[in-house]
Amino acid sequence: MSAERRGGPSRRTWRTAVAVFLTVFLGGLSLSGAAALWSQSGTVTAQVSTGSWGTNGGVVGGNAGVDGAVPLNLDPRLAYSSAPASATSGSFRYDGPTGLGFCHEFRVTNKSATAVTWSITFDTSKGPYWGLDPRKVKEGGVGTLRSLWEGATTGYDPATGRWTLGGVGHHRTLAPGASTTVGYCANPAMPAVDPATFAAPKISVDPSSNSYGVALRVRVTSGSRFQLPWAAEVDLADYVCASTLPRTITAQNAELTRISGTRYRLSGTGAYRLVGNGHSQDFVFARYNPGGKPFQPGTCP
Repeated sequence: MSAERRGGPSRRTWRTAVAVFLTVFLGGLSLSGAAALWSQSGTVTAQVSTGSWGTNGGVVGGNAGVDGAVPLNLDPRLAYSSAPASATSGSFRYDGPTGLGFCHEFRVTNKSATAVTWSITFDTSKGPYWGLDPRKVKEGGVGTLRSLWEGATTGYDPATGRWTLGGVGHHRTLAPGASTTVGYCANPAMPAVDPATFAAPKISVDPSSNSYGVALRVRVTSGSRFQLPWAAEVDLADYVCASTLPRTITAQNAELTRISGTRYRLSGTGAYRLVGNGHSQDFVFARYNPGGKPFQPGTCP
């Protein structure tokens, strides 16, 4: 006996009901919702990495995408641009002795029909300043401005890091359509390590290793536009046989401090101290002699 004759729904009825349900569900989800679901699944895959940060997953974030050199609450009568025109935050280049030293030059233009006594404000709590106090102006030194030209500090709030600059002399007030170029160089102090600004490190056994000499390699990357210090906690037993690890391991290009057992705090030194967008680190950080014992994971006696 067919479904129609028993009084149950026909196959055509079921197909119609399913079609209506899918239409309502997908319509309610919307294209943006579907895209969000797809994006979330892709992000989970992309964030798989090695190393750990305790309570922080090491996902690039925090101040990585925050540019303190972009002006705050810019007067609508003014136009801000780099000098020469290039990046959003002005002409910027690293050049200082600490590895964080930089110079920044920008142009301010009066685009209104009346004269404007101008000022512009930056957030020094963000990169590339990292807490710089612009009231300290001298040649060299750390945490200071090295130089400032065609401008002057007209205000600074240490509680918020807001730094306001204005023009000097005949550049203080701009006629309609007039521009002025201002610049400065600074040597920020080294900021504290912020795990949110770079990805967790990837540790590996260097291919040159053998049962008489093991080299451990680390790769660290960051999405930050600015260079930053990095450090990580790593358990070497995740990568080599724990029984082959000597009490003392020779660090190379890095500081390696034992926390407990086979767990260490790792950070680069010298040229390997900082990491940023376009400035990743990939180097051998430790060497040791396993005494002829196997060292690859899973090969412990």
